[in-house]
Amino acid sequence: MSNEKRNKLRAKALGQKPVFQKELIEGFEVRQPSLRDRSEIIKTVSDVEGKIDSEKFLTQCLINHIYVPDTDEKVFEIADIEAMISHPTGGLIDKLSQAAMRLFNIDIEAARKN
Repeated sequence: MSNEKRNKLRAKALGQKPVFQKELIEGFEVRQPSLRDRSEIIKTVSDVEGKIDSEKFLTQCLINHIYVPDTDEKVFEIADIEAMISHPTGGLIDKLSQAAMRLFNIDIEAARKN
Protein backbone atom coordinates (compact mmCIF):
# COMPACT_ATOMS: atom_id res chain seq x y z
CA MET A 1 0.00 0.00 0.00
CA SER A 2 2.75 2.51 0.83
CA ASN A 3 4.35 1.83 -2.57
CA GLU A 4 1.09 2.88 -4.21
CA LYS A 5 0.99 6.10 -2.18
CA ARG A 6 4.62 6.77 -3.01
CA ASN A 7 3.98 6.28 -6.72
CA LYS A 8 0.98 8.64 -6.61
CA LEU A 9 3.04 11.29 -4.86
CA ARG A 10 5.90 10.90 -7.32
CA ALA A 11 3.50 11.14 -10.24
CA LYS A 12 1.93 14.27 -8.74
CA ALA A 13 5.33 15.95 -8.39
CA LEU A 14 7.12 14.64 -11.47
CA GLY A 15 4.44 13.43 -13.86
CA GLN A 16 3.45 16.78 -15.27
CA LYS A 17 5.28 18.96 -17.74
CA PRO A 18 7.07 21.72 -15.81
CA VAL A 19 5.51 25.15 -16.18
CA PHE A 20 7.94 28.01 -15.66
CA GLN A 21 6.73 31.43 -14.58
CA LYS A 22 7.79 34.60 -16.33
CA GLU A 23 7.28 38.30 -15.83
CA LEU A 24 7.26 41.10 -18.35
CA ILE A 25 9.08 44.17 -17.10
CA GLU A 26 9.17 47.16 -19.45
CA GLY A 27 9.46 44.98 -22.54
CA PHE A 28 11.89 42.43 -21.05
CA GLU A 29 10.91 38.85 -20.22
CA VAL A 30 12.24 37.56 -16.91
CA ARG A 31 12.08 33.75 -16.68
CA GLN A 32 12.02 31.45 -13.71
CA PRO A 33 15.02 29.12 -13.49
CA SER A 34 14.93 25.37 -13.11
CA LEU A 35 16.35 23.92 -9.90
CA ARG A 36 19.46 22.99 -11.91
CA ASP A 37 19.85 26.55 -13.24
CA ARG A 38 19.52 28.03 -9.76
CA SER A 39 22.00 25.55 -8.33
CA GLU A 40 24.55 26.27 -11.09
CA ILE A 41 24.33 30.01 -10.54
CA ILE A 42 24.77 29.61 -6.79
CA LYS A 43 27.85 27.41 -7.36
CA THR A 44 29.26 29.94 -9.83
CA VAL A 45 28.90 32.91 -7.49
CA SER A 46 29.92 31.24 -4.21
CA ASP A 47 33.39 31.23 -2.71
CA VAL A 48 35.03 28.13 -1.18
CA GLU A 49 33.25 28.79 2.13
CA GLY A 50 29.87 28.96 0.40
CA LYS A 51 29.46 32.72 0.77
CA ILE A 52 27.57 34.22 -2.16
CA ASP A 53 28.92 37.31 -3.90
CA SER A 54 25.73 39.35 -4.29
CA GLU A 55 27.05 41.41 -7.21
CA LYS A 56 27.97 38.28 -9.15
CA PHE A 57 24.67 36.66 -8.20
CA LEU A 58 22.57 39.56 -9.48
CA THR A 59 24.51 39.89 -12.72
CA GLN A 60 24.37 36.14 -13.40
CA CYS A 61 20.61 36.20 -12.83
CA LEU A 62 20.28 39.03 -15.33
CA ILE A 63 22.54 37.36 -17.90
CA ASN A 64 20.91 33.94 -17.63
CA HIS A 65 17.22 34.79 -17.21
CA ILE A 66 16.36 38.00 -19.07
CA TYR A 67 15.06 37.32 -22.59
CA VAL A 68 13.69 39.06 -25.61
CA PRO A 69 9.98 38.23 -25.13
CA ASP A 70 8.69 35.07 -26.79
CA THR A 71 12.15 34.02 -27.99
CA ASP A 72 15.09 32.07 -26.59
CA GLU A 73 17.39 35.05 -27.15
CA LYS A 74 19.03 36.35 -23.99
CA VAL A 75 19.33 40.13 -23.73
CA PHE A 76 22.52 40.44 -21.67
CA GLU A 77 25.97 38.89 -21.86
CA ILE A 78 29.13 38.83 -19.75
CA ALA A 79 30.43 41.95 -21.51
CA ASP A 80 27.49 43.89 -19.97
CA ILE A 81 28.41 43.26 -16.31
CA GLU A 82 30.27 46.53 -15.70
CA ALA A 83 27.47 48.55 -17.27
CA MET A 84 24.83 46.65 -15.24
CA ILE A 85 26.49 47.26 -11.87
CA SER A 86 26.94 50.95 -12.68
CA HIS A 87 23.18 51.57 -12.87
CA PRO A 88 21.32 53.13 -9.93
CA THR A 89 19.18 51.23 -7.48
CA GLY A 90 15.53 51.67 -8.30
CA GLY A 91 16.26 51.89 -12.04
CA LEU A 92 15.36 49.41 -14.76
CA ILE A 93 18.30 47.07 -14.11
CA ASP A 94 17.34 46.95 -10.43
CA LYS A 95 13.69 46.21 -11.34
CA LEU A 96 14.83 43.35 -13.57
CA SER A 97 17.09 41.93 -10.86
CA GLN A 98 14.26 42.13 -8.29
CA ALA A 99 11.96 40.23 -10.66
CA ALA A 100 14.68 37.63 -11.23
CA MET A 101 15.12 37.19 -7.47
CA ARG A 102 11.36 36.77 -7.01
CA LEU A 103 11.35 34.06 -9.67
CA PHE A 104 14.42 32.45 -8.06
CA ASN A 105 12.37 32.24 -4.85
CA ILE A 106 14.91 34.41 -3.07
CA ASP A 107 13.72 36.53 -0.14
CA ILE A 108 14.88 39.97 -1.29
CA GLU A 109 14.74 41.59 2.14
CA ALA A 110 16.63 38.73 3.81
CA ALA A 111 19.27 38.86 1.08
CA ARG A 112 19.73 42.59 1.62
CA LYS A 113 20.18 42.12 5.38
CA ASN A 114 22.84 39.48 4.83
